[in-house]
Amino acid sequence: MDFFRVQGAARVALADPSYKQHNPVFKKRAAEKGETDYDEFKSAFLNPPPRPAQTGPRPPAQSPFEIVTAECDIVTVVHNVYMQDPTASPGTFYEAFRFDTFRVKDGKLVEHWDDATIMPPRQ
Repeated sequence: MDFFRVQGAARVALADPSYKQHNPVFKKRAAEKGETDYDEFKSAFLNPPPRPAQTGPRPPAQSPFEIVTAECDIVTVVHNVYMQDPTASPGTFYEAFRFDTFRVKDGKLVEHWDDATIMPPRQ
């Protein structure tokens, strides 16, 4: 759960150099740069790109730890989020759930899965 509470070097310190990523966005970026999954992890969290300022209506409060389960070396975190309904006017949100699953070894993150997809370019 610390992964979602810390940023920068503190987040990078949670990962083992053998880290294996299954998020296709991170995998693609690593392959394009010729980096390992761990190197891309470090790059993404030590030098994150600036996020654009959010304008317009804000969604209801979200729960980053809606459900947390752990068994053996696998931890899954289900996040409760609210997303803008693309078929409705701004400020019309719907409840959705996202997940992150980690394999942990000796207190370090060694593998990660989530529900990310590669989005088409904006037109």
